[in-house]
Amino acid sequence: MIEKVYDVILIGAGTAGLSSAIRCLQHELNCVMITGDITKLDYPFQSTPAESVHPGLDTLMNMLSADKAITSNSRGTYTRIYDGELFQELGRDENGAWTGTHIDKPGFVKSLFSVALSYGLNTITGEKIKTIKREKDYIIVNTSTGNQIKSRFIIDGSGKEQVAGKLLKIGKTNFSNPIICWSGLSRITNNNQMASLKTSFQKYGQNWLWLAPEINHYCTWTQVSTGKNKIYQAPVALLNASLVSPIQIHSMRWRLYNQVYTDRIFLCGDAAGLLDPSSGQGILMSVMSGIFAADTIAGIFSKEHSEAIAGSHYQQWFQQVFRDKVSQLNKYYAESSFNG
Repeated sequence: MIEKVYDVILIGAGTAGLSSAIRCLQHELNCVMITGDITKLDYPFQSTPAESVHPGLDTLMNMLSADKAITSNSRGTYTRIYDGELFQELGRDENGAWTGTHIDKPGFVKSLFSVALSYGLNTITGEKIKTIKREKDYIIVNTSTGNQIKSRFIIDGSGKEQVAGKLLKIGKTNFSNPIICWSGLSRITNNNQMASLKTSFQKYGQNWLWLAPEINHYCTWTQVSTGKNKIYQAPVALLNASLVSPIQIHSMRWRLYNQVYTDRIFLCGDAAGLLDPSSGQGILMSVMSGIFAADTIAGIFSKEHSEAIAGSHYQQWFQQVFRDKVSQLNKYYAESSFNG
């Protein structure tokens, strides 16, 4: 039995889902979030690989009243990315060099979740979505426990699970050969070795290697490869360090859903399209797309925007940004003889 009709159903309590949730609530939209077990976020600080975020994320966090989400979960900062002795600054303005941050991802997500709850977010936890069906002007979601939830719109921020895209069987386009990414967190006891580490992105055999040195003698590392039959282990530079997290392995082939907006359903962040970590702006894009989707829905409700035109605008924006990043990565990889 359908008990309540919402303006928006939000799928997934990741960066895209929570950013869109906060923005929807700021627009006073009536929404509910369906997500898994949120207690899985209760990792001790600095026990999982960090995520490095672009300084542009600061502005978006201020928009979401989550300005402390980055600083309170910082595990290190950087202004340059090195390749050997060469380096490139993140950017510079009248205030000096821009600063990026290596953040504790579970803590960052928990901070966003706290902000969403402070705005009065409704949640349905520990359930999986089984079906998504359209009924005239509404969408009905059926969950694993038999719940039925009805809404005008859906925002899918389910990350790599890509819930809505899979259930609706939306076609995808691949933009690269198969790519594997593996990452971990290591602790270095040698002071000289730790002092020599810099935030860097460089070719490493047939792989790419990202090193993100942190506070307390930790270093997050990520390797990306198009090769097959790889041994997924820490990079040579850190083989003598202690591995303090399980190695995470993911398929990161560049791929994009052909429709990231389809009849009142918005796909955001990784739920819409995936790029490997060398794109450098995964969290930034997740948050931007979540905010854009929420603002678009608010505009439709206030009749500032036509539903069809607004949805088409979101579709064009996301696909253009994605394709621009693909072009940049292809150019970067070609210059470095990496088979992306």
